[in-house]
Amino acid sequence: MDRFTINESRMLYFHRVVLDEARRTPSLIDRARAILGGMRDRRPDTHGVWAEWETLLDGSIDQMAVAVLGSSARAGLLRANSPIIEGLAPEERNALWQRVGLQQFVAYFMAAAEDLALSVEEQATIAMVPVEVVERWREAPPLTITSRSLEALKVIVGLRHSLAMLYPDGDVRRSWLRSHVDSFAGRPIDILLNGDGPTLQAYVLEAVQPHLTSADMPSY
Repeated sequence: MDRFTINESRMLYFHRVVLDEARRTPSLIDRARAILGGMRDRRPDTHGVWAEWETLLDGSIDQMAVAVLGSSARAGLLRANSPIIEGLAPEERNALWQRVGLQQFVAYFMAAAEDLALSVEEQATIAMVPVEVVERWREAPPLTITSRSLEALKVIVGLRHSLAMLYPDGDVRRSWLRSHVDSFAGRPIDILLNGDGPTLQAYVLEAVQPHLTSADMPSY
């Protein structure tokens, strides 16, 4: 993945968080309206971006989200010229970027959980949160998460990565997770659900060591 794609992905996550914050703090939209005029003065509206932003700022957040969070080049242009972001104070911007990091990591957890065929109930048990919290994660980024839950999510992300190296076939790793393993005298899924994920992760990491190559090692 090239640097442009990574930056585009981060900006998309950032705008999701920004629009979620705008629902909670309507003054962000008022600030964006006030700033839009200055942005117009500094940069000519050669692509009709400022006119479109003016319309979006007068509409609903839902309409704005459809236009700004899309995958089209036009949506990317709107994100690159966002008066909402322009109006953020440095401390607001930093706080929102922290939420972006959390949102991205929760997305990694969701992808790993899907790959391992963990049910919503199993995800909630592992993360030590109510089922409705996990369900909300699919719709909106979490504002906060406890350190215990974050560590549990890290275990699932790391476990899925290691299992993918041991068992490239997804069906095989999903079967392993729910089959009796003599080393554990039980099923790995039960170990996860009983809150001993780090032990399971350590076992799998040890098993995967012989399969590592120089390309898998971090560079400093």
